[in-house]
This record gives sequence, structure tokens and C-alpha cells, in this order.
Amino acid sequence: MIIENVGVLPDYRGQGLGRRLLQEAIAVARDTGLSHVGIMIIHGNDPAQRLYESLGFQPYVTYYADFFDNQFPGVTKYRMALTEG
Repeated sequence: MIIENVGVLPDYRGQGLGRRLLQEAIAVARDTGLSHVGIMIIHGNDPAQRLYESLGFQPYVTYYADFFDNQFPGVTKYRMALTEG
């Protein structure tokens, strides 16, 4: 499963809502028997990066700004194994 977008309105940030949304998405993926879940982060979004890594996501591929002709800051794709092996 690829998680496309996660967002919390500014007035509600810092309350653990993003964490709860992701935990629920991970639980649904696990309950349906999926082996992995993935998400992507735009470089510079440090709060999202800390959240994803704290939940167990691991980076596996990065595209830097030069890949996008420096028109975009770059992205890193993260994944999490839901099953062993």
C-alpha cells in the first residue's frame, strides 16, 4: 500500500493526529495481509520525517533537487515491512 497524502491543518498540529492517522493506515494494511507500506516525503518537511521514522519507516530511495532540475526540493521514499521475511 502506498500512502499518498497525510496532512493535518495547522491549528491541529502537535496533537498526535498525524501519528494516529498513520497508525490506523498501517493497521488496515497489516489486517488486509499486505507485506509493505510506503510513503514519500518532500525534503525539508522535518516534522513528517521524524514522525515516519519514529513509526518504523525506513528510507530506501532519494531523488535530490537536481533530479527535478532544481525546480522542486527533492523527495525520499520510505517503506515499512509489515511481515517478517
